[in-house]
Amino acid sequence: MGQMWVKHYHQRRSNEHSHYICTLICSLVRAEANLKIGNRKAIIAGMLDEAGIPIEQFEDCEAEAPN
Repeated sequence: MGQMWVKHYHQRRSNEHSHYICTLICSLVRAEANLKIGNRKAIIAGMLDEAGIPIEQFEDCEAEAPN
């Protein structure tokens, strides 16, 4: 997941496919975090750290996603 993020994150605004990949990764992270018990923010931070995805990039991508 982290490798896909690195490949597509910086292209997400100019490439529809890259935007879709980043949005999908965000959705997967949120969905998995919702399945776990505990502090959701800490769970997401741990998942992102494990994947090598900077939390700031994740939050930027989340802010750009339609609700």
